[in-house]
Amino acid sequence: MRIALTGTPGTGKTTVADQLDLEMPVDVVHLNTSIHRYGLTKRTDRARGTSVVDLEAVARWLDERVTNHDTEMVVIESHLAHLFDVDRVVVLRCSPDRVGTRLETRETSSQIHGPPERPEVVGEAGEGGGGGGGVDVILS
Repeated sequence: MRIALTGTPGTGKTTVADQLDLEMPVDVVHLNTSIHRYGLTKRTDRARGTSVVDLEAVARWLDERVTNHDTEMVVIESHLAHLFDVDRVVVLRCSPDRVGTRLETRETSSQIHGPPERPEVVGEAGEGGGGGGGVDVILS
């Protein structure tokens, strides 16, 4: 079973995933780390200080990775986890004040996530420039 553990930055996804990994027979995939480690991006958007995620490449990587896991339950942790083929989705939420405080403690939070009162803007951002005005899925 694939479980997406998702939520805005600062809600505790990594903390919860790490605790599940310690206490339950689950295989935890820290998706953001894996995207960076395996180069599952289309390009770097230097203006935003982000990487544009290659969703198709990530889906293929997940299918291969999850097929070869050691446990029945795989927890995919990321603010992007819900975008992929999963059996269940767990969305973590937190008060904006608490999220703001958590993000302020992160070294690059103001550069990547924007002001604490707007943490939910991370994830999808409109493509600049002419043309179709599509949507990029970004990763800090």
